[in-house]
Amino acid sequence: MIVAKKNAAYYLSFPAIDSTTPASYKTGLSPVDTAYYKDGAGAWTSLAITDAASEIGSTGVYEIDLTAAELNHDKVIIKFSASGMADDAYEFDLRTKLTDDLNDLAATAIVSDGNALNTTSGALDLVTTTTTATTATTLTNLPAITANWLTAAGTAADFTTEIQTGLATAAALTTVDTVVDGIQADLSNATDGLGAIKAETALILADTGELQTDWADGGRLDLIQDIIAVDTTTDIPALIATAQADLDIITGASGVNLLTATQASIDAIETDTTTDIPALIAALNDLAASEILTTALTESYAADGAAPTLAQAIFLIQQFLSERAVAGTTTTVKKLDGSTTAATFTLNDGTSPTSITRAT
Repeated sequence: MIVAKKNAAYYLSFPAIDSTTPASYKTGLSPVDTAYYKDGAGAWTSLAITDAASEIGSTGVYEIDLTAAELNHDKVIIKFSASGMADDAYEFDLRTKLTDDLNDLAATAIVSDGNALNTTSGALDLVTTTTTATTATTLTNLPAITANWLTAAGTAADFTTEIQTGLATAAALTTVDTVVDGIQADLSNATDGLGAIKAETALILADTGELQTDWADGGRLDLIQDIIAVDTTTDIPALIATAQADLDIITGASGVNLLTATQASIDAIETDTTTDIPALIAALNDLAASEILTTALTESYAADGAAPTLAQAIFLIQQFLSERAVAGTTTTVKKLDGSTTAATFTLNDGTSPTSITRAT
C-alpha cells in the first residue's frame, strides 16, 4: 500500500516481473493500466488514467505520472498487465495531511518565545531552548499546559472586540423581544392572524367530522343516497313503464309516435263531424213516415228485468197476444217461428188467475 497525499500529483515507477522467469524483469512492453477509486463507504468506481506507462530505458522498470485529479479520492487501485508480464497492482491510501507538510512547516524555523520545531531526528519534535539546556519532546509526550497560560499579550489586539461583537447587545435583545412579542400577538389574534387560522381550521375539522358521520352507513347523506338509488333503479323505471303502457293504449301500439296517432284520431273525428255525421243527419231529415212504418223490424226480446228497445217491446206484446200457451200456472210465449220460447210468465192461480209476472 502506498500512502500519499490526496489531490496531489504522484510519480510511480514499477518493475515488470517476467511471468515465466519471476527473477527477471520483462523489457519492451507497453503495460495497460486498469484503475478504480473509492470515497468513504461508497462503491469502487472505474477511473481513467491520462498517462500511459513507459519503460525507463531497457531496464524492465516502467514509469507513469498520476495527476492530482486522479488522486483526489480516499483510495485508488491501479493494476498493470501486459503479455509476458505478471499482473501487478498498487493501492494508494490518500491522506489530506502528511508528515512532509509538517516538515515543510518546521523548515520555516517558526520560533515563538524561544521554542522552535525540529525534524533532524526523523520525527517531529518540539524543541525548547533555554540558556542552560535544550530538551526535545515528541508530540506524543507534550508537556501539560499551565494555568493562565493564555495572556492578553499572547492574543490579537482585537481579540476581546471580536468576542464582544459576537455577543448580543441590549439593543439587539430588545429587537428580538419585540419580534417575539409580535409573533405571540399574531398567534393569539382571532381576527386576521394565526389565531383566526386556528379557528378556521377547527371549523373545517368539525365540518369534516360531520361529513364523515353523514356518509357513514345509516347517516343522513347515506340515507338520501339510498333513496335516490331506489328512485332511479325501481320507482322511476316503474313510473316510466306505466307511462309507456298508457301511451301504448293511446297510440294503439308500442313505439307508435304519439303525435302521429293523435293526429290520426283528430283527423277521424274531423271527418266524422264534418262529413259523416252531417250526412247521416241529412238522411234522417229526408226520412219519410212511410219508410219508418213499412220497414220490417229485426226480431229481438229483452231479458227478464231489462229495459227493452221499441222493437223488443213490440215483438213481446205481439207474440204474447198471438203465440202463447197456458199450462197450469205457466204461460209460455213463442217466437215468430211458433216453436222457440221467447219468454215465460207465472199465473197466481191455474183456474182463476188474477195476476201474472214474467218468469224468463
